[in-house]
Amino acid sequence: MKHLVRTPSNIGHAIRQARKEKNLAQKELASLSGIWQESISKIENGSRGTKLETVFIL
Repeated sequence: MKHLVRTPSNIGHAIRQARKEKNLAQKELASLSGIWQESISKIENGSRGTKLETVFIL
């Protein structure tokens, strides 16, 4: 799976797609990654202000 990422929205879309391909709910991804489910939701929705380090954990 390759995605061209140029915007926060692109990153969120790529993460959501990868999560769904693995049949994971946001809550499950949160548990596996140690990131709050709310943060995953914000990232997937393209919200600005998320630290790049947080995205790399996913």
